Amino acid sequence: MRVTWGTIVGLPGLAGCFLPIATGTPQPATTVGEGRFGGAMAAEMPAVNLIADDPDEISPAAAGTFTLAYGLTDHTDVELSLEGALYLFLLPLPTGASLGLRHNLVDGDGLALGLAARAGAVGVSDGDPEDPDKASSVYGAASLAMELGNGRVRPLLALQGMGARITQELGDADDGTFGGFIGSATLALPFRVGRGAVLGPYVAASWLSTDRLVDQTLVSFGVTVAIRPERPRAVIAAPVPGPAGGPPGTAPSY
Repeated sequence: MRVTWGTIVGLPGLAGCFLPIATGTPQPATTVGEGRFGGAMAAEMPAVNLIADDPDEISPAAAGTFTLAYGLTDHTDVELSLEGALYLFLLPLPTGASLGLRHNLVDGDGLALGLAARAGAVGVSDGDPEDPDKASSVYGAASLAMELGNGRVRPLLALQGMGARITQELGDADDGTFGGFIGSATLALPFRVGRGAVLGPYVAASWLSTDRLVDQTLVSFGVTVAIRPERPRAVIAAPVPGPAGGPPGTAPSY
């Protein structure tokens, strides 16, 4: 089934024909710090459709994510992400969730590198109890993120690879299960407000290949809003000069 941007009615019936998933969500290069929490929301459009069988097929829904991060250590976070679809940016539909880990490899003044991995599942159905159309997928993903600068605007580049096992059931037709791979590159311009809030646009280029679709490329645009307190960095105090001719001393404490 092929639906174009002109589709404005019958969206619940499209659930078995489209399985949108966010692939370009900017991946943080830093962590929130031990014992701290952080949250982020993102939405992108158009979204990769995991069950596409036509290179020109576009999902009529934006893909969205809400992620909650908790710092296990200063350099490692555990992340729970809720996946969803926004049909025509108005009608929300929860689709799944994922769980993963993020590790900060480098956190310098002008460069931060982060590595992450997660596993999850998404699924949609038209809600017909007698003859449902539905689609689902389990997936695993790994990403590498690089953030530059230390000012309010810190350009971020993220590369991600995702492997998926997809199942589609259309009424009385035989169930179809097939594999797929999605690669993506995301460029974001997050703007930091204070030490906690982050917001900004991003653009992502994704490549989808499945057993039923040889090749599809897609450019998506999105926006992200996050509350991620910056992890405090250790500060080494400079030695205080001692008396003339003597060894350096230390600053007095009060």
